[in-house]
Amino acid sequence: QRRVHGGNLQPPEALALAQQVVGVLMATSDPLPSTQHPAHRQLKLTKGREHVQVSHTYTPGCLNSAVHMTMQLGVDSVRASMLCQILATMAENLLFTQLRTLEQLGYIVAAFPQTDNACLHLASLVQSGTHDPLYLYSRLYGFWEAFEQRLHTYEEQGLQMIVASLIASRQEPSKSLNEEAAWDWREITTHRHLWRRRELEIEALRHITMPDLVQFFGTYLGNNAPHKRRLAVLIYSSQHTSEYRDDTFVLLPKQVQLPPLRQAQPNIPLPPALLQRLPPGAALILQQQLSDAPADTLDTTLQELSAMSDEALGQMVANGPTSPVPAIHQYDNAIPALWLHFIGDVGRFKHTQPAFACAP
Repeated sequence: QRRVHGGNLQPPEALALAQQVVGVLMATSDPLPSTQHPAHRQLKLTKGREHVQVSHTYTPGCLNSAVHMTMQLGVDSVRASMLCQILATMAENLLFTQLRTLEQLGYIVAAFPQTDNACLHLASLVQSGTHDPLYLYSRLYGFWEAFEQRLHTYEEQGLQMIVASLIASRQEPSKSLNEEAAWDWREITTHRHLWRRRELEIEALRHITMPDLVQFFGTYLGNNAPHKRRLAVLIYSSQHTSEYRDDTFVLLPKQVQLPPLRQAQPNIPLPPALLQRLPPGAALILQQQLSDAPADTLDTTLQELSAMSDEALGQMVANGPTSPVPAIHQYDNAIPALWLHFIGDVGRFKHTQPAFACAP
């Protein structure tokens, strides 16, 4: 009999591991009945709810908190998959520019489509070592609200460039036999058996328009979408655990007031009189520009800024970076209160939720 072990193992360790496995198999040699075979199912989240699960990191030295938001679309179809792919491509650069480059929330900021057990999702992730998960969640919620407004003004030329890129990637021949076989194995393992998927995806891409994207997002993905199924996992690191309170989520349903942008920013505080005169979103830009100012000249600099005219302030802010989703500045002061469904017992939640009927 041949046994293959992978990893950093010495020969005696590999032999001992093999003997342990054989011993377990011999002790329980009877095969499991079909009723005891594990089965993977994709749970169907309740329609129209904001599901929230709070988790804590198990590594005491880990300082990064994160929020992972999943927007569930159901059993995948070719057209829905392509709509989700285009929206993810549009949102990825905007999300990165807004939350990482401008707001500097953290190193990892991403939006991407996912397919699990033949079920389609649009996921977004923000990881930060400076902001707590509840604040990250509020900014991510605000981004998707602003992104929906941005869709109405998205240029047709930009859409055609994305479509052309996606079509080209599907027309490109496989670079290896392994890559070619992976397409077929994906259809087998997901029980979808759609052998002409690439050809069908190209055909679907050629018929997608901007009104299709706006309607799809407003129906399934938007913050107020009637058919949205959303789950946000808030992961608290050791440095942010003290900021988590059970009473924030425990009463269901309840309204939760999320923290404002300027209160959560660790940058230099600006005078209230100056804040009132700034254009929307300009406070963050000024804070970033002042962060490198010498400490002995900071007070003088703030006084000079307060004495500047509105026109001069506007010109200075105009020279700084601008937001790719301007509507997000409507959420600088406060995020609208949300109706959250808190998942306290994950095991119980799984038993109470139905599964998608067509998922394998």
